[in-house]
This record gives sequence, structure tokens and C-alpha cells, in this order.
Amino acid sequence: MKLALGHYKNIVNLADKKDIRTDTRAAFRENAMSLLSLLVSQSIKMAQLEGRICELEKSKVEVNNLQQKTLINETLAITKPSFAAVTKNRVQLEKTVRNDKQTTPTIRRKFLTTIKHIEQDSNSLVTKKVIQNSINIRKIKVAVKNVRNINNGGILIETDTEKDLDILIEEFKKKDELTQKYTIAKPVARKPHIICFNVSAEVELAECLINWIIEVNPNIYARVAKVKKLNIGWERIGFKEYLRPSQCYKCGKYGHTSTYCKQERRYRLIVQPRGTRHQ
Repeated sequence: MKLALGHYKNIVNLADKKDIRTDTRAAFRENAMSLLSLLVSQSIKMAQLEGRICELEKSKVEVNNLQQKTLINETLAITKPSFAAVTKNRVQLEKTVRNDKQTTPTIRRKFLTTIKHIEQDSNSLVTKKVIQNSINIRKIKVAVKNVRNINNGGILIETDTEKDLDILIEEFKKKDELTQKYTIAKPVARKPHIICFNVSAEVELAECLINWIIEVNPNIYARVAKVKKLNIGWERIGFKEYLRPSQCYKCGKYGHTSTYCKQERRYRLIVQPRGTRHQ
């Protein structure tokens, strides 16, 4: 603007010279005034435009601040849940922990084999010594984890892997001096049992409520153990795992059966018709 005023003054000074005619001088002045008014109007418009730009930039900053505050509030709402949400999550967590405790724990698989003498009056220590002297586990590269004594002069051998167990059994079968006196076999695992309580007469067609003891596949038992009750017919039956240690009916002690009992009989089994009294 100052530069425009300077040019205006120069034009006016040129117009005031004596050698310029009066009409030409008036034309100079008129054009100078038009130029000056045009420059003033352009300067005003530029100032208004700069002010508008400043307002837009200010509003943009305010919008950005508002968006940031909204985002922060939403983040805080997510990271800081309400008391009701915390209580609900805690209840769900307790139920999950309770269900995990009720599930059946994973049982590590063991690789076992039993070696027994053909004669039942043999000694486990003798059997163990004979097997160790006859089979060189370093030569066949088998890792034996444990060797335990069992009934009837036998031993129980545990290996790290099933492959090692198979190699050990094959090496045993190659020894004629062992196969003639000893037997080797993999023990058969006992399947899980469950007991179902108070099965109604509509299911069993019996005169009273009875309990069922059922043998199930391990995979089926792993699924059944996660529920509380079973649907049998029209009934919801409660159940639990049936665990019963082996008991000798000859001497009454636990841990063995009457087939392998060497003690004298202490109990006598008396079977009477149902409904009769003991004499």
C-alpha cells in the first residue's frame, strides 16, 4: 500500500509541471485517483481474505482438538470399564476357573511292559538281574526310564518312547534263553468307569431306583467329565467317576485279588435268596 501511495505522488508531481496542459493534468489526476481507489479496495479484500483464512485455520484446530478429546474419552471408556462391567467379568472368570478345575486333567502316557517268570514262585530281583545281563540296552540304544518289581516275581519296565519299548520287546523275543522261561507283554490299561445314581424304573424296568456302573472309552469320558448330568431316556441322571481298588475276597486286603493271594481264607461268602433273613 505504501508503494502504491508513492507511485500516486510521483504521478501527481508530474501532472503539476508547467509544460503540461491543464486538461492533460486533470486526466493524470483522475487516473491516479482511480488507481489509488482500486489499490485500496484490493487491499481491503486481501485483508478480509487473510482474516477468513485465519478463522478457518482456527476452526480447523478446534475441530482437531475436539476429535482428539473424543478419541481420548472413548479410549478411557474402553480401558476403564464401569463397576458393573468389572463385576460381570469377574463372575465369568470365576465360572471359567471353576469349570477348568472340574475338567479331567491331561494324563501323561506311559510306555510300559511287564516281564514275568513262567513259574509263579520266582523272585523279582532274580528276574531283573537276568534281563539286565541278557539285554544290552546301550547296544540297542534304548532309554529305560524305570524298572519296578511287581507280583509273581515279575518286573515292570518303563521307557521314554514307544519306539524304545518296541525295540526292547523285539530284542527280548530274539533271546531263546529268555522266551523259554519268561513272558513279556504290554499291560492293558483299565478303561474309565462312571457310576450313574438313581436310575429310575422307567429305564431299567426295575422295582426301585438303582445305580449303573458303566465302562466308557477314554475319549468319551474326557467329554462326559465336562458336564454335570447325563440324559438317559427322560431322566437327568447325576454321575461321577467310579474308582474301586482291587480287593481280595480271600483275605479281605486291598491291592490284589484272590487269584494271587497266598494267605489263608478269612472270610466266607454266603449267598441267600433275596428277601430272606440271615440265620
